[in-house]
Amino acid sequence: MKREKYFKKDLERFYIIRSYKNQSQYRKLRFILSDSGIHYVAIYRLNQYTQSKYHKNKLLGFPLYLIAHVIFKISGMIYNIHIESYEDFGPGLFIAHPSCIFIGGKIGKNCILHQFTTIGWGYSDGKYGTPEIGDNVWIGPNVVISGKIIIGSNSTIAAGAVVTKDVPEKALVIGNPARIVSTDYDNSLLYIDK
Repeated sequence: MKREKYFKKDLERFYIIRSYKNQSQYRKLRFILSDSGIHYVAIYRLNQYTQSKYHKNKLLGFPLYLIAHVIFKISGMIYNIHIESYEDFGPGLFIAHPSCIFIGGKIGKNCILHQFTTIGWGYSDGKYGTPEIGDNVWIGPNVVISGKIIIGSNSTIAAGAVVTKDVPEKALVIGNPARIVSTDYDNSLLYIDK
């Protein structure tokens, strides 16, 4: 999928999760204008898009990228979210409550993030780096994921978990330090489709 279409998938996920999928265009517009999560995701995607244009043509792309990057940084201060702008997140990104979120790793498609989440640099099992989050991962509030680790697709990181080791696919992880309590957890119920 082309990066230009990522925001369309993000918006579709917001409609589904916030129960606006079958609403009128007017109600969808009201939702878009009022939801701070979708505002931040839109600004993030704009920054990524203009950054890719800048890398293709530095002379023509620089003014647009500069404007988008300044807006991206200001919105980060307003919403108290810090995302390393060079990271690329898959389509369908959903930020449930944009507040105190810090991300310095890769995130796959259809992931849900909640408030007070940190995904970033750390030292784990002799490796230093940032996490790689798979597809369809649900990350609850007050979660810390650090180190060069892999969070498998379809995993669920429960609220308050501190994860510093790899997590297999379909795992349910809880606690501080995090422990796996299920290796066949179905997190599809967390992705409400009304």
